[in-house]
Amino acid sequence: MQEHKPDAHGAAADDAVRIPFEALERRVLAMAQALVGAREARLEAESRVKALQERVRKQDAEIARLKDEIGNDRLRESVRTRLESLLKRIDELERQG
Repeated sequence: MQEHKPDAHGAAADDAVRIPFEALERRVLAMAQALVGAREARLEAESRVKALQERVRKQDAEIARLKDEIGNDRLRESVRTRLESLLKRIDELERQG
């Protein structure tokens, strides 16, 4: 193991090593904070995606229900029209008969 011997510049040599290390340490901490922020943003985005997917699923179900209702309304209207036509014929036949 090599022993560190102070030279004529003593503290200046230690400072020269410490400054790049401190800069590196700041960069690592900044990157770690950025990573944490990115993870939090990803989790929030995933949560929003799930909520939107649930809304889409509910809207799809509502659309299907409304389509069925429209189909039923059309069927009812068709049956009503046919019944009215039959009742008119019956009325005409009764008047003639």
